[in-house]
Amino acid sequence: MAHIPAPTGSAPYPLAQLGDDFDDGQVNTSRWTTNTSGSGTETADGRLRIAINPGVDTNFTSVRQWTLASSKVTAKLCAVPALNGSSNCAASMWVLSTTSGTRIGWRYDASTGVLAAMSQTGFADGTPTNLTYNAIDHAWLRVREASGTVYWETSNDGAFWTTRRTLVTPAWVTSQQVALDFPTTRTGGTSGYIEWDLVGAEVKPRFWGVVNEFPVTWEGLASYVKVTCTDLFKWLNRRPILKSMLAEEILHTSVASVFTPASSTQGKYLVGDLGSQFEATGASYAKVVEFWVKTTTTSRAILGMYETGLDHQYVMALSASGELTIEHTASGGALTVYNSLRVINDGEWHHILHDEYGSKRLWIDGAAAPFTTSVVDTPSLRTLHVGGYRGARMFDGQIAHLAITHVTGNIGSTVSPDRYAAGSAGFAGEDADARIERFARYTDLTSVTIWGTTHDAIASQGPGGSAVLARMREVESTESGRLFAERDYYGIAYQSRDVRYNPDPSSEVFVIDYADLETRDVELADDDQKLVNVVEASRPGGATQRVTAPSSMAVFGTYDPGALNILKTSDLSVLDAAAWRVSRYANPPVELREVPIEAYTLSIYLDILDADISSYFSVEDLPSQAPASSLRVTVEGYTETIKEASHLIKFHTSSGFTDTVWVLDDATYSVLDSTTRLAY
Repeated sequence: MAHIPAPTGSAPYPLAQLGDDFDDGQVNTSRWTTNTSGSGTETADGRLRIAINPGVDTNFTSVRQWTLASSKVTAKLCAVPALNGSSNCAASMWVLSTTSGTRIGWRYDASTGVLAAMSQTGFADGTPTNLTYNAIDHAWLRVREASGTVYWETSNDGAFWTTRRTLVTPAWVTSQQVALDFPTTRTGGTSGYIEWDLVGAEVKPRFWGVVNEFPVTWEGLASYVKVTCTDLFKWLNRRPILKSMLAEEILHTSVASVFTPASSTQGKYLVGDLGSQFEATGASYAKVVEFWVKTTTTSRAILGMYETGLDHQYVMALSASGELTIEHTASGGALTVYNSLRVINDGEWHHILHDEYGSKRLWIDGAAAPFTTSVVDTPSLRTLHVGGYRGARMFDGQIAHLAITHVTGNIGSTVSPDRYAAGSAGFAGEDADARIERFARYTDLTSVTIWGTTHDAIASQGPGGSAVLARMREVESTESGRLFAERDYYGIAYQSRDVRYNPDPSSEVFVIDYADLETRDVELADDDQKLVNVVEASRPGGATQRVTAPSSMAVFGTYDPGALNILKTSDLSVLDAAAWRVSRYANPPVELREVPIEAYTLSIYLDILDADISSYFSVEDLPSQAPASSLRVTVEGYTETIKEASHLIKFHTSSGFTDTVWVLDDATYSVLDSTTRLAY
């Protein structure tokens, strides 16, 4: 969402208040005083187009009533000029001092493709910062002054900026009124143009997620499109079902080797000398082979081992049907093939474990192949090939986490085949924030913002078999936290419960009068929807505990939401969680549940756009039926409807009172039986 500012107060104005979206089809002559030869025009799609003609220097300049000190100027560079046969062609964005040739800004040179951050004196800068222009990375340009430093910045979206150059603020910046200029020049060739847009725009990203549909409807010949979207959680819900945590850790922390041969006989594979110690140990002890594999081909060798005279050989391969096979000889004769009857060339990752020690079995994804391999006992191997075998059957796909060991100790009767499912006890006891970050990594989502500091230990979440978002929600519920998708970039956020403790009035995002909502459907609720006065809670392997609020039960009767099964690691933590829920909702306060705001025309529009999950704001001058003239609410979520000259934001809210905790000797948070709730 791009908000175009308007000057407030009296001149001189901060340069950040110079705004123009060039959408009304005509140049605003009260804002732009110089438009040489009418070279600047507004296009049908709402851009400023400045012509660049041979032998003509143009200027498109604002009135001089602005200050750059502690301010900024922003513009979107929509289209750069082509050289068009000229020896020189340039276009710029300058903040002008009152001295000709003294200026700060950006200059694009069409002959070199260089975008330069410059501070000129006498029309020259001996040390500019030159960037090779990129239409995406340099789509937005900004010059900003703050605390004695000038910054030149670029952005691909107008919201997140990269600093390209800094300079100690020149004296004229803090003492003079400035103008903004978009000059152009061309020595020859043919005419062209440069296009700018959204000067001064304050960009507030509103959505990052999935477009659901683009339905088109008609009224006569007029068409209408109503685009509906859902946040990143829709994508997370469609991720593959999780494997065990061990399996996911291997897949997401190991770099797989990728093999791409030209054919089954032409390509590269890995060769290793396992050494004399490995060879000698193999004469007396059985081996265990374990790896991960992903492929779509057939009739290829994954790996093989042999001793120098080829009397002993061991090969893992794919049959012509894509089934995993073991090939073996211990006498120098032809290789005997054992077929697992399990197809693994489906383009998915598969975990392979061959145990020659105890179980004498081949395990694929935690399940035993339908044959025993007791005859496969290949001693004294020395040379290892991975990605092919002895110059043939070149593997095409990926191999990861290969491990070959000899079992030399007394570790029982078998090597455990359930390594594939070992995540059933994985990472028990790690903190909630670490668990959320771990699950995000399993989806290749690396951007996770953690808010707050209270993160309890989380129990194991089992061997897999459910969606990643469901697992994240289990952590959220256990911790009374908040998990949500970021609206302005590809990422998620997790808030611990202490983020909401004792909201500070100074942290309110905005304050709004009821009359300024300009919408209907404001909902004030005093009901039993959230009422809870009995909780029975338990954890995996722990006791079931019961917490009640007798005074609430005496007034309202028993309100039991059902068993609370949470992933705590101690019974005391379970008791604390149950008590927290009862103390908050034994008698829920009157609260505003829905606060819809028509925000587009309000002076606090940008402040409203800043509100996010767990933000606070107050609604004042409420109707007389309300319990108080002003109520402060916590944002739980929101939906937005954006139309031409309209931005309706419907905030789903709750009472901030439910998150207050006891502070000793505090006038607000130490009121007996009111705000003496113990923190959890």
